Amino acid sequence: MFVTRIVRSNWRELTALSLLGLVSFLLMKDVNLLGDERFYSRAAIALADYVRNDINTAEFDNTFFSRGWFMPGMSIVLSPIAFLDPGATESLLFFRAWMTLVNLFLVWLIMLELQARSDSRLSSWLFLVTFISPYALLYTSTLWADLTASLIAIYIALKSFSVKQWTIKSSIVLGVGLASMIYLRGQYLFLLPVYLFLILLKFARANAIPTRDTAYVACAILLSILLLLPWSVAVSKHSGIRTLTTTLLKESQIMAFGDREYRQELISEGASQNRWFAVDNTVRQKAQHNNVSVGKQYEIEHANAFEKVTRDQLLGHVSESIRFYLFEPSLFPARFATASCRLNGALCGDKNRPGQHWLKFNTAISFLTVSLLALFMLTPIKAIKHPLPGVFVKGIIFLYMVHPLFAFGHPRYLAQFAPVLALAVCLLAERKCSLPALIGFESLSFYGLVANAGQFLAASIVFIYIWLLLFY
Repeated sequence: MFVTRIVRSNWRELTALSLLGLVSFLLMKDVNLLGDERFYSRAAIALADYVRNDINTAEFDNTFFSRGWFMPGMSIVLSPIAFLDPGATESLLFFRAWMTLVNLFLVWLIMLELQARSDSRLSSWLFLVTFISPYALLYTSTLWADLTASLIAIYIALKSFSVKQWTIKSSIVLGVGLASMIYLRGQYLFLLPVYLFLILLKFARANAIPTRDTAYVACAILLSILLLLPWSVAVSKHSGIRTLTTTLLKESQIMAFGDREYRQELISEGASQNRWFAVDNTVRQKAQHNNVSVGKQYEIEHANAFEKVTRDQLLGHVSESIRFYLFEPSLFPARFATASCRLNGALCGDKNRPGQHWLKFNTAISFLTVSLLALFMLTPIKAIKHPLPGVFVKGIIFLYMVHPLFAFGHPRYLAQFAPVLALAVCLLAERKCSLPALIGFESLSFYGLVANAGQFLAASIVFIYIWLLLFY
């Protein structure tokens, strides 16, 4: 009855989501699995085969853990499809349909939370309309984990802010939710202190920090880390690199910021057409030759790659990473267009190739996205009607924007900005004061000091980007 009542009261939203999912699926149903999608599907099939005792432990480990580059969350999400299709030879349509359902279900949950917070459908519809960008539309039916993890992070935040009194049950639910988010994308590990901080900030605004509630939230954070440990131990043992999440950080920094000549030497020695595999092959070969662990060899190669890099060169490489991250987003959707043309053959002529106009439009949307996100980062917290979600949005944008400063910035990551931008637009639309009233800082209470410090960090990352892009 409860579910029926929710469905009846939200039939318009569900209809819109169904149409969105149908469009996304029709666009992507014939597109072959690309890049990381291949790994996730193979790992999901290996997991299903292992549970059915169709493969041995060694075969499972080599497929599921591989080089330790990917978190296992997406493979686990896909595993029900692999169970239903033992051969998994015709799973492309089912994989894409399944992910469309999963992502749009998460969007619907967020819309319900926004309705509950504002007692209005405006926020939920504004979220949905803003979410529908060409990038997000394609991504909804893909097997990459970026969008799914972002949606889970937003839903967890909104749900946590609505908890009035924490219990063991709510603590466990939060811990499992945080763990699932990290299992999808390892970088979300750094959001754990943000969640703890924001919930404490919620109590600080009410001039009370209940010890019991704080303990429940801290236990939820601890539970998420404990749930992560089995993966951390297993992937570290299999890959030879100690890590909490994935093993790619050192290689990513070598590829993005290291000496270009040294990087090319590593690639040329790796005997692989894929430069990432080539570098990893080279490092593993050297580790075997030097009789050291792979992790130790990566430390050596990392030091060698940066030995001759000057400060200006390093900042120039970081600037390149930012440009590729934010201003070349259509390079990634173009892969889907190219794959579609290969599949449809005669339908794709050189002069009438589907997606060209869409790609140009998507670039414009991406520029608009970056501009709006920068605007939100510069908007004082006092201008936002619901400050805690506002602080969360600033925190997650900060995490996303810091990424290309320390690791390879891939344009595909722009998809995770879509739901965050949608939430930011909802919050800006409900601002509680006019522009002249924004001048000044929060009060010098604990909450005010923290809000001012957070605003300074949010604004600083924008100005760091501008400085790097203009001068390097």
